[in-house]
Amino acid sequence: MGDPSLTLGVAKVYAAQPPQIFYEVSLDLDKRVIVGKATFKFFEKKLYIINLSKARITGISAKNALHQMEEGAKEYLLTFFPSSAESSLELSFERAFTLRALLEGEYIPSPFPYLTNSPFIFELKMSIPSYEESLRSSGRLIKSSQRRVSEIKAFISSDYFMESIEDGFILLKFINKTPVNILPPLIIGPFDREQISAGSLNLNILTTEKHRKSLINLKNELNKLFDRIAYMSFSFPNIYLTYGLEEQILPGLILLTVNREYSPQEIVTLVLEHELSYGRQLSSQTLIKGLAIYLGEHELTSNPIEFRRRLLLSQDERAYSFYRVFEFAQRVGESGFKASAMEFLSQKISTGDFVKNYRLEENFPQGEIKVLPPKEIKAQISIYKNFSQLSQTELQPGHPETPPSRTSGQQMELYLITNNFSSPYELEVKASSSQGVLSRVKVLSKEERLTLDLPRDAATLYLDPNYKLYRMLSLEEVPRNMETLILKPLTVVLPDRRLLPLYQPLLNFLRDRNPNVKLLYGEDKLDLFSTKESLLFLHQAPPNYFIDLPQKGFYIKFLPHPNYPLHTIAFAKTETVSELTKALEFYSNWKTAEEVHITKGKIGSLKKSVPTTGITLKSDTAYGLKPQFLMSLDEAIPHLFSSRIILIGEEHEDPAHHKFQLDLIKRLYQQFPKLVIGVEMVQRPFQRELDDFINEKISEESFLKSIEYFERWGYDWRLYRAIFLWARENKVKMLALDLPRELVSKVHKLGLQSLTEKETKELPETDFQLSLGYRRYLEAVYSQHKFSGNESTFERFYQAQVLRDEAMAETLAEFLSKNPDYKAIVLVGKGHILNRWGLYFALKKRVKQPILSIILGDVPFFSPEIADYVFQPPEVKIKRTPQLGVVLEEVKEGLLIKEVKPGSLAEKIGLKREDVILEINNKRVQKVSDLKLNLTFLEDDEILTVKIKRGDREESLRYKPL
Repeated sequence: MGDPSLTLGVAKVYAAQPPQIFYEVSLDLDKRVIVGKATFKFFEKKLYIINLSKARITGISAKNALHQMEEGAKEYLLTFFPSSAESSLELSFERAFTLRALLEGEYIPSPFPYLTNSPFIFELKMSIPSYEESLRSSGRLIKSSQRRVSEIKAFISSDYFMESIEDGFILLKFINKTPVNILPPLIIGPFDREQISAGSLNLNILTTEKHRKSLINLKNELNKLFDRIAYMSFSFPNIYLTYGLEEQILPGLILLTVNREYSPQEIVTLVLEHELSYGRQLSSQTLIKGLAIYLGEHELTSNPIEFRRRLLLSQDERAYSFYRVFEFAQRVGESGFKASAMEFLSQKISTGDFVKNYRLEENFPQGEIKVLPPKEIKAQISIYKNFSQLSQTELQPGHPETPPSRTSGQQMELYLITNNFSSPYELEVKASSSQGVLSRVKVLSKEERLTLDLPRDAATLYLDPNYKLYRMLSLEEVPRNMETLILKPLTVVLPDRRLLPLYQPLLNFLRDRNPNVKLLYGEDKLDLFSTKESLLFLHQAPPNYFIDLPQKGFYIKFLPHPNYPLHTIAFAKTETVSELTKALEFYSNWKTAEEVHITKGKIGSLKKSVPTTGITLKSDTAYGLKPQFLMSLDEAIPHLFSSRIILIGEEHEDPAHHKFQLDLIKRLYQQFPKLVIGVEMVQRPFQRELDDFINEKISEESFLKSIEYFERWGYDWRLYRAIFLWARENKVKMLALDLPRELVSKVHKLGLQSLTEKETKELPETDFQLSLGYRRYLEAVYSQHKFSGNESTFERFYQAQVLRDEAMAETLAEFLSKNPDYKAIVLVGKGHILNRWGLYFALKKRVKQPILSIILGDVPFFSPEIADYVFQPPEVKIKRTPQLGVVLEEVKEGLLIKEVKPGSLAEKIGLKREDVILEINNKRVQKVSDLKLNLTFLEDDEILTVKIKRGDREESLRYKPL
């Protein structure tokens, strides 16, 4: 309301002289109704429609006019046509209310008849019994020591009002001469009023005992913000703020829900929404809500990027409305749009001009908000050119012979796929570079391939790092903490009803902040993988999650949902109600934690949730093919978390596969420290040596000797070294899986019947009647490797291969049976798990928990059953162990050279045919494995000294690598 000149734009739309309305209202405590009379005076001969939906009409008296009552679908309408310029209408009405209105406070939305779509001037006279009188009338008495009620009023914005007390009644007369479109609601009850001001705004905080603390604390925080919005000019000089049953914004009133807390920035947003809706009468609900958030919370927050991320997490109408306005501002020029919006709010430009200048009717059509699905942007780097030189082809002006300057850099080809594509958009791309490159690319279609020039040291791209698009978040961007449980619908699973009192404080805490909390008892009622909402398991985790929930204190852990990564799955356990209550008392200290353990009111351990900013895209990101769709390793991680056993099929010679294995092991270990790594490359008899290595009882060199690595496995140790050293550093258990080479070789050459009784006892329980597909696959492998020279047959080769699968499965199953809280990740050749044959099949017979298989690299065929995931890790180069390039024979003195390959390292050193290698860098070599071991630990710049016997004399050859 306020200065009439502020609403000239509105007044032009309606009659030059709007009708006047006079109200007299009182409370009938016996009937529990508001009894009133409304007198309308009209000055123009035109048709009027009066809305009667909120009040029951008990009498109609008209002068110089025709009138008719009509019943519509949802309301009663009174049509009124004055026959002269001095017509009038009197309506007697009543509106029900409850006694709680006087005891606790109640709002009654629009209890009075009002003109539809027409401003009016009104005068209101009310008579309300005093608080003590109302209690006496209702037959209830209270002691004088009970709470004091300072005011029982109708809070209605007005130009001025008069107040008096007569015969125990409070008489209030509100007079308002400024046209308003909808009459405010009536609020009555034992309210105390606190007031804070900003420019032309008085914000009245109405409190009852029940909500006093929350609203007073809010008042103190609002005072700190109000100086930043003092430039705004408000049409309603008095806004009343109170708690009610549901959030509503009505003329002169903002009503908040009782089941959530509001920040001061949110209150400013609601005030702006109120002003835009009723003061400036914007027609688009999307524009009203979005502009209020944009100029309120978003403008006042200390971290706008994090604010936008949080909005995207919610994916509700607030997020949609804000991003419609925010993206529009980016498109038309944010600085100009924001400046214009500020002038609009300070009344320096009119509503009409602001709407017209930016064509807001066209961009934000009138009507309700319709939430559309956000963009889902998926991206990958399809071409990665390492350090390709980028040149500037333009010649320097004035110097035609000047060669083009060059800058060191690289090019990446970015492949973008946007779901729900509706119109072109601008995508920010940030490079992880010392130069901090940020560029913008235009996306004109659903699928785009873009070539980007980037600095040499840029290894990672971040798409939309500032959250300027209304889009789905990627897995790495989603924080995992209690706040994510509050933002979305939540199902809480309690295994036993008897545990409800123990966890009641936590349930109350969640329900106070999230109205969509559902409680289930028992796991049999929940399908974990199809429940598309956040989940909280209390007291124990479901069977396929192996999480060690501590017995003492309070503990909670958050993970991505296995099938819906934007949702959260959480696990919580408390020892006592007291421990839980103490933890909730200082929730602000751990609300952003993804894992916390609290004992006796003190935080014992806490792991912060630190999400990445923007869609992260690495040049070495591995992409895998699930039968239905492509996804990155990050997207697959939640599903991997839910399996107890993960089998990774490798190509032994590919270093990229072993880097992928280590990366995945590290990710799993962060969430599940009780992890065992099963390895094919160490055979079962050497488990003790493997344990000694992990526990640092023996050196790396001694370990390789003791397990006879080069005789039994033979692949370059540097391929696997990082995995073994990481396990040793973190004391992660490793399990030797394979059968002894001697036993496998004997079966391979001579068959099962050749084994002794002692050897037979080493064999696992075996089923040779496997899939025909597995036999045919092994037949192809057998034919390619030409085993005929070692007296083998396919049947013997088949038996040996199946025995190895069964033995590895048996070893792993026995360990997991004895250690039920462990997860396992197994590193084997991919032939052992291809198409869920071999080791996968052997494990499935022994272990009932979920098993997941991953194949790395190329596959000989493709089918939906080939694996859960097929990943193609990006190429990785490592410094391999030097190879001499010789053919050797072990003799008494050392290693006899039978052949030196042209251009080999041996030729560069000066080695010749018939030389006998005696020592490498002063270490005796008698076996080929000794030579491999010494070369394995040779440093890149270390001088290589080879002591040989040539003829009858010994000599040393020295070679320094370039």
